Amino acid sequence: MMLKTLLIATLLVSLAQSLNPRAEFTKFKVSHVKKYASSKEEEIRFNIFSKNLDKIERHNSEGHSWRMGVTKFADLSK
Repeated sequence: MMLKTLLIATLLVSLAQSLNPRAEFTKFKVSHVKKYASSKEEEIRFNIFSKNLDKIERHNSEGHSWRMGVTKFADLSK
């Protein structure tokens, strides 16, 4: 029972710390002075940013010896 409670608490904390992609993208654009040529391009960049944000969150939750973060390149693909 205690283990189950601990697992549920860990999951809830993890979900609470999960980032809102739209809010993070807005902060990213302001922080890195990003401007896009059109709303279509902005949506494309948001989708890339969102996928990169997922990769960052996944990596950071896996307990690696180093952490990833959002940089000025987070709206770019390979």
